[in-house]
Amino acid sequence: YVSLTFKMEDDEATLSKLLSALAVGARAVHSLPLGEDFDYQASFPDFRSTTRSTESDLIHVLSLGLNQDLDQDDPAIWNTCADVCDWLIEQAEIYLADEDEPLELNHWSNIARQQAQSAYGRMLEGLVEMEKPQSTYNIVVDNDRTTPFLPQGSSESLQPGRANDTRYGGSPDVSFLGDGFIGPTHFAPHRRRDEISALKCTLEAPRNKPKLDAKQDLSKTNHTWVSTTASLGKLAKKLKLVSKMAVDLEAHSYRSCAGMVCLMQISIVENGTVQDYLVDTLALWHDIHSHLAEIFADPKILKVMHGADSDICWLQRDFGIYVVQLLDTGRASRLLKLPSFGLGYLLKRYVDFDADKTHQLSDWRQRPLPDDMKFYAMMDTHYLLGISEHMLWDIEHHPSNEVTVEKVFKASRQVSLIRYDKEVFRVNGYKSLMYNNKRKSRTELSDSQERVLMSLYDWRDSCARECDESSHYVCQNRFLIRLALACPTTVSSLQSLLNPMPPLVLRFAQDILEQIKEVMNQEVSTRPASSAFFKPAEQEEEPRGLLSPVLGTEALYRQAGWMTPSVQDAVQDSTEDEEAAAEAGQKPKYLLLVDGENEQYKTSGHTSHSLTMGRSTRGKATDGTGTANELSASGEI
Repeated sequence: YVSLTFKMEDDEATLSKLLSALAVGARAVHSLPLGEDFDYQASFPDFRSTTRSTESDLIHVLSLGLNQDLDQDDPAIWNTCADVCDWLIEQAEIYLADEDEPLELNHWSNIARQQAQSAYGRMLEGLVEMEKPQSTYNIVVDNDRTTPFLPQGSSESLQPGRANDTRYGGSPDVSFLGDGFIGPTHFAPHRRRDEISALKCTLEAPRNKPKLDAKQDLSKTNHTWVSTTASLGKLAKKLKLVSKMAVDLEAHSYRSCAGMVCLMQISIVENGTVQDYLVDTLALWHDIHSHLAEIFADPKILKVMHGADSDICWLQRDFGIYVVQLLDTGRASRLLKLPSFGLGYLLKRYVDFDADKTHQLSDWRQRPLPDDMKFYAMMDTHYLLGISEHMLWDIEHHPSNEVTVEKVFKASRQVSLIRYDKEVFRVNGYKSLMYNNKRKSRTELSDSQERVLMSLYDWRDSCARECDESSHYVCQNRFLIRLALACPTTVSSLQSLLNPMPPLVLRFAQDILEQIKEVMNQEVSTRPASSAFFKPAEQEEEPRGLLSPVLGTEALYRQAGWMTPSVQDAVQDSTEDEEAAAEAGQKPKYLLLVDGENEQYKTSGHTSHSLTMGRSTRGKATDGTGTANELSASGEI
């Protein structure tokens, strides 16, 4: 509505801002709990207070926009708002129809939808139905919890310990797994650690400020698709002749336990022109190490990568490749304290190129790879060599003495020292599922429900490792919480809780139900046995407030004069009676101990409710027959 008041030349910018704001609101709405989840969250006072306050604010804004008072409790309020929105859309369509060059609403609508979707939702939307590459290309992975990770071509002997520090490129101190962690007890040391640590800085900034050609027709930029052993061999020969190369990886982690590299992008300069190569790592999974490992380990060839923390681990995990002589432009961005450290910002800053991140969460396993995804992948490395030259020049000419080429070299060297290792299983990791960081709320579970969650969390991890799937593919976190809360006992109740039911949950439904049943049975077996005796409640120091006028069982027994022994004494007495009865060949009797003045009391002479406030006297019947009994005793009836 506001956009209608702007001039035509301002419409695109205005629409962009409005749709971005709308996307934020839509994303927030999508994250709200629905159905039973909302009802459950609404049982907490903080949640009710927050939603009620937000509702009041929303009503206030709508009242201002509609210029009329709205009743917060009026069920027709949203119909009124819908009518107004329909009218605004109609006015916008009329306005646009009068323009000579109408705006492309479909384009902006698609952008709004993409922004409104969560990252997880965009990833799921981009999934392709296909046979898993693990089966197609005979890719064997070891996801076992306790088996140490061994990189391809490994000849090093395993060392005891976990070495968490060296895993993150720090000191070589060895640490060991503590209680609550399940993982390998040995590790394979970093194959190139000593060589990388001994490297001296050989980076040099260009003498003149580089100029990047940002106006070239990128649609005519060619790339070479490498998917055969022969073409990979040709590429390896070229790489051995260059002094530097830009590298990036595209991976997939949803249908894999540890994740897998699906594509490798390499850009080099040949005869003054940037040449781009896209390596199909799935088709060449068993050939990558033998052809490229030594090239990546050659200190005479500079490897330029952006934000290489994950890439370094992925290369070690999948291909046994260790990177020697690295320049990480992500670390250079941090050293220069740029407004953003992302590659998209560098492309805009140095090349004036607007990067399209649409395919950031696309399914890179699919073959053949669509042309737009190839172009997206190519752009990650096509300009990276030129950008690195420009950044080295900026660092060399930076006014601060704290910003030096030596520092970016050392920071990049630390990244290349990162060592991949398997993720350990955290026994108490399920507790993080009970806390929602986004909403700052915690799901309260009973002891038995928490044990069920702990058991299901363990099952999910084991299933993911065995089937080589991600934990989220096996069962989402919110589904685990839902199962722990409900503790279903039948497949039908399980299906009603999880709709749609994850494939592996459906396959192992009976196992899940048996596991829940086993945990619940353990709860029953560990529960203290019920007793026929009543232990008096402990005396409270302060009154608890308003008391019920109806006497409880304990109070009634005291009024009757019955003695209530402690549990220990009662058990001891009953045990002695049982032994005595067994010696006499009789069944044991389980009787309450009673006061002396009640020893001759017979229930046949008094009703079950004939109790009054006195300890030594019998009261009149309170079962509704008191008047009739008195008349009968006096002979009147």
